[in-house]
Amino acid sequence: MQEEKRDVNIVRNAGLLDRFHITRHYLSYDSCVTVTAKYSSSDHHLDKTILFPALHRVVEAHAALGVRLVGDSTNHPIFRRLQSVDLTKAVHYSHQDGSCLQQVLEEIFMHSFDTNTELPLWRLTVLVDNTVVFSWHHAIGDGMSGLAFHRALRAALDADNSIYMNSETVDIPSKISLVPAIESIISMRPSISQFCHAIFDLFAPVSWTRGNSAWTGNFVRESTLRTEVRLLEFSPEENTKFIACCRKHKATLTPALHTLAVSALSELLLASTSHKPSKCWKRVSTAIPVSLRPVTHTSPDVMCNLISFYPSYPTLTSKFSWATASTLTSALQSSRTKVAGEVGLLKFIFGQYERFFKDKIGKKRETGLQISNVGRFDSTHAETEKWHIERMFFAQCDAVTGAAIKLNVCGNPSGGLAIAVTWSSDAVENALVEAFISKFKQMLQDV
Repeated sequence: MQEEKRDVNIVRNAGLLDRFHITRHYLSYDSCVTVTAKYSSSDHHLDKTILFPALHRVVEAHAALGVRLVGDSTNHPIFRRLQSVDLTKAVHYSHQDGSCLQQVLEEIFMHSFDTNTELPLWRLTVLVDNTVVFSWHHAIGDGMSGLAFHRALRAALDADNSIYMNSETVDIPSKISLVPAIESIISMRPSISQFCHAIFDLFAPVSWTRGNSAWTGNFVRESTLRTEVRLLEFSPEENTKFIACCRKHKATLTPALHTLAVSALSELLLASTSHKPSKCWKRVSTAIPVSLRPVTHTSPDVMCNLISFYPSYPTLTSKFSWATASTLTSALQSSRTKVAGEVGLLKFIFGQYERFFKDKIGKKRETGLQISNVGRFDSTHAETEKWHIERMFFAQCDAVTGAAIKLNVCGNPSGGLAIAVTWSSDAVENALVEAFISKFKQMLQDV
């Protein structure tokens, strides 16, 4: 019997975390992640004659931009190499400008990727003022991958791209390789504590679990991908002042923002009678995504998905405490090598990812607040460079089963701070989030 030939275009099988994002997308519980950058040049506009040659160089260099998914509805999805990428299908030019970015992002989040076609797992939306929204399937990249893309694109715009002129199709190199799945690089074994907590939360009566008295927004229900977006920007002066306070109190930015957010939310929850008749909340369930790139020795310039998260249940308190922020800073730093076990717990759903997600419907949401910080975009550039980046935002969908309120943080090249707050109105009331945003912004400016 003749041996069946192996498909040479298979790049690799999906790993534990890949399958988590693949299934969530397949079920229409999530659509994409985005990083937006406002490009600036003294005498150029990002029309096709400028953008496409540069983008050609970027796509050739990043394997994640040249793959598609096969079998995303099965237990064995794979990443498969595309023969080519048609840039005219991957890039959309909009008549809107950066002043409409909030609405642009809300529209982008409504559209997931068609994995049944020979199309890549990413898109670009280009606005008339050179604002570029890069959106991608979470399976091919974490939040930092968005910064990696824009670093590559900015550099490519300054390169000599004459060999790519008049070409709207990128031929994908015959041999490409994605960064291996996390479990192939480091140990994902959960600690005894992580394992016991997971088993206890799974089988114990809800009233016994650590999340029973924690606010997590509304119960999970089947809903659309509709994602509300609000964009906050803090000036370089405001950000510098806040970071100086963080250093003075031995805290870093993310734990400080987390502590501020918990305080702002606490004040509203403790004061709102609408949240008390059936439950008196004592805590809020939170999550802080933690990059595993440092422990896997992976460059920040690579597009890959190397992330875990740090869960916590802080007590509701309207008083902001630098001591709390400092303690959380120490906890995050010491947990860097331990948080991989949170992803490792996925092994114990034994490949039943679809059931894992569908079982969440009608049940209490796991997380009320999530703070994701992709860091600051490196602003260093030579005077001879024609292009630079000014304004940036990081945002994500995860509308159905994700955290009720998500704060997506990015440092601008100018030194300012950009925060995109995203949520689904099915997960939490709009009025509460709007009040939270106002309170959080005021508290940060008053620190």
